[in-house]
Amino acid sequence: MIRVLALTVVAFALAGCVERKLFIRTDPPGAEVALNRAEPLAGTTPLETPFTHYGVYHLRLTREGFPDFEGEAPVTAPWWAYPPFDLFTDLLWPFTIHDHREILVALPPRPEPRELDEVRARHAAVIERGESMRRHFGGEAPPESR
Repeated sequence: MIRVLALTVVAFALAGCVERKLFIRTDPPGAEVALNRAEPLAGTTPLETPFTHYGVYHLRLTREGFPDFEGEAPVTAPWWAYPPFDLFTDLLWPFTIHDHREILVALPPRPEPRELDEVRARHAAVIERGESMRRHFGGEAPPESR
């Protein structure tokens, strides 16, 4: 009788397990990841990290040569994670349940810096267009700025 009771206790102790992992990938890889505004950083992509709670995760991704990315990624709970099913899957189910989620973010490249001459030419063109419109509509010249 004691053996049966001991085996039952051991079986309940070993049964039921849910392995939750979050896979964060970026295109291109190598971005530093901060999860839920936490410091220090969680790591660099591709990143594999365990998670315990479902919900919305806040991501901050930084990589040299790309604009910083901040966004939210929802991780919804599966049907078996709601009561009363979670009691069975977390404690009584005799096998491991693998709940793996993937978040993929494509980082847009940082725009090329414009040459100074190109910027000056665009600025001059905008000023000339404004002056042309003022002349066309008979407006007065603006006061001189200091």
